[in-house]
Amino acid sequence: MASDAQHRGALFRIEAPKAKIGKDHSWPIGAELLSAALFDVPQSEFIRLEFAEADRISLREDRPPLVFEAEYYFKGPTVFSPRGSLLPSWRLTVRAVPRDWKHNVKALLLEEGLPQTVKPWLVGNAGAAKREGSALLRLWYDPVDGCLIRRNYGNIGPTLIART
Repeated sequence: MASDAQHRGALFRIEAPKAKIGKDHSWPIGAELLSAALFDVPQSEFIRLEFAEADRISLREDRPPLVFEAEYYFKGPTVFSPRGSLLPSWRLTVRAVPRDWKHNVKALLLEEGLPQTVKPWLVGNAGAAKREGSALLRLWYDPVDGCLIRRNYGNIGPTLIART
């Protein structure tokens, strides 16, 4: 049975080959489930998907590791880059997690993270297209409390950059 994302042709573009991860790590969610959960956001056709290695620094320091990021970036013309960014950049990054956490992180992303945090963030920032600046949403997994921790960063300016 095909997902809604496949019916609508909205599978996100994968930015680069998946990062190489060891046998002790796994991706908590794949492109098809992620696309199905977010297929109807306004910028779905512009979203690029990336699979990155685990947040090893946090794991080494016994801090909750980063497991997911959503990012918007657009830069207008400057002296060093007269053309600026040609198009706004929307990127989703899935980070590998220790294999024994995969089930919990996947469930949290599907039940809470994507529908209650990422999707509203994408919809809320859809009007940012062609506005200079950046916005970043990060989700960490706290294995002690079994929850996701969310933080927003960024500054999207009011200036609409016109392209000719």
